[in-house]
Amino acid sequence: RGMTVVPAFQAADKLWSEMRPLLARLLTAPRSPYAGGNVSAAPGIYLFSVGQRYRYVGQTRNLRARLGNTRTQPGHITRRLSRS
Repeated sequence: RGMTVVPAFQAADKLWSEMRPLLARLLTAPRSPYAGGNVSAAPGIYLFSVGQRYRYVGQTRNLRARLGNTRTQPGHITRRLSRS
């Protein structure tokens, strides 16, 4: 018997194939030990991590406003990737 592929799995596979190169770009983006600084006001995605553990990935219309409202603690790292 052939295996039936559920449409939701097909959609998930398609999303993952689209996300994989974006994740690779994000993980090679410059690391910053603080959220402030020279941040673009462009839309983009960001990744918060503590050491080598990823804590949160988000998307925003304004990186500067979003990251400027973030309080970081020692050891926390922010990566940001502008869409522009």
